[in-house]
Amino acid sequence: MKKNFFSKTLFYEIKKIIKHDEASLHEPMIKNDDLISIKNCLKSGYVSYKSNLVESFEKKLSSYTKSKYAIATSTGTSALHLSYLCQGVKPNDEILMPSINFVAAANAAIYCNAIPHFIDVEENFPAIDCLKLENYLKQNTSFRKGICININTKRTIRALVFLHPFGLVGNILKIKSLCKKFNIKIIEDAAESIGSFYKGKHLGTFTEVGVLSFNGNKTITTGGGGAILTSNKKIAEHAKFLSTTAKKNKSLNFEFDALGYNYRMPGLNAAFGISQLSKLKKILSLKRKLFKMYKIKLKRFNQIKLLCERRQEKSNYWLISIILDKKDTLLQKEIINFFNFNKYYIRPVWMPLHKNKHLKNFPKMNLKNTNLIAKRIINLPSSPGLIS
Repeated sequence: MKKNFFSKTLFYEIKKIIKHDEASLHEPMIKNDDLISIKNCLKSGYVSYKSNLVESFEKKLSSYTKSKYAIATSTGTSALHLSYLCQGVKPNDEILMPSINFVAAANAAIYCNAIPHFIDVEENFPAIDCLKLENYLKQNTSFRKGICININTKRTIRALVFLHPFGLVGNILKIKSLCKKFNIKIIEDAAESIGSFYKGKHLGTFTEVGVLSFNGNKTITTGGGGAILTSNKKIAEHAKFLSTTAKKNKSLNFEFDALGYNYRMPGLNAAFGISQLSKLKKILSLKRKLFKMYKIKLKRFNQIKLLCERRQEKSNYWLISIILDKKDTLLQKEIINFFNFNKYYIRPVWMPLHKNKHLKNFPKMNLKNTNLIAKRIINLPSSPGLIS
């Protein structure tokens, strides 16, 4: 099948589902209750992090995710940065992370003066390849006083970022076992995964520290914002302390006990988040309905398959995505160009981190799967409002 004909056929099958002249990749569902919530916050005058709405949002997040503590932050990136610090990352430490990832994971490592170390993903799924990583660690690390050392760089491998891509679940239990074996801390990057579960447990709560994002393009949004999930009281207290500029408790003289960061979520964003959380069940239902419609329509295309939840998973389907057959990687650019020209806005997965100019000289394993899968994934229009 010629590329142009394939792209056109795929486009019109998807247009039968969405039935709009235009379709964004992912837009938030903003309703009147969101406007009322924000307006009430404005009327109160408490729009900064001093608002009691911030703690209210945190409690609702804890209740929904069943995480003992939730610390609301200004962005998902700031939540990652604080999580690294709370997991003991020090300057010159290495942090393992998949190269298929948003740039925030690597940038936050550099904020800590640490070293991002890029690892590979599975051949047909954009989450860490556990077996390949285990073999890599066996060949390239040793232990010094119980600490995992990169024998090539002589640096400590302190932590690993485990990304749940597009609200889907990777092999988190295998990674936990592997990291325990090599004494490596885990930061569970569930930035895209509010409303996603594995074995009935919310993503971001399988490890000591997890991260959520509420950016404008996420399943629910606070405009900008993130959160740290943890069941460790000391980590929760330390994260909150650092996020409020490390100000000494109840000090009237503005005393500060450490280097802190102005990362606390403002009340205005929390007000938005509270009303968004109240709609999450409906949003997830609409997104699942959209996924099922895609699944039915796309069955006819042998060259592609949908990335979907696996056994005992329940995904939020943040970005509904297709993966091209390995022999059809040249289709990706053609499909994306055709759809975007016709105002159905789709995109490839992020450029692999190791290919970005400011990150290309950091350590990496063989990234064969990463380099290939980046040419095969396309994120489709996934907004809950497309079929509501």
